[in-house]
Amino acid sequence: MASIGGLSVLTMQGELSEPLGTLEDITPPWADGHAYRAGPDRAGVRQVRTTADVSSAESGIATARAAYEALKGALVTVVDPWGVSWTNVGVVDVRVRFRKLGGIAGGAVDGADAQLVADWDLQVSAAQGA
Repeated sequence: MASIGGLSVLTMQGELSEPLGTLEDITPPWADGHAYRAGPDRAGVRQVRTTADVSSAESGIATARAAYEALKGALVTVVDPWGVSWTNVGVVDVRVRFRKLGGIAGGAVDGADAQLVADWDLQVSAAQGA
């Protein structure tokens, strides 16, 4: 099952990417041509959408929202739907919303009647091991 920061999710859409080397332009303004040097490895911020089932009881929604928002600014481990583990992933932002389901839909939470949809901005901060 996929997860972000230890929070299990039913679905995950979007992909993370490895940090890649960058080039910095160090050409002086008076020089002809261009000069470059290798810069730091950087990965772009990637958008990932997850869904999870929750109880629509007020306490269930409040608890879920607090758990997700507590990860903002943290380095976490992400396990994608294929079981690939990504470490040192920065949670730049997460936006959470809830949808009421028409009935019990099944999933990870017994009696779940709401769906938590989270839009994550994630950035891999270090190269992953081979």
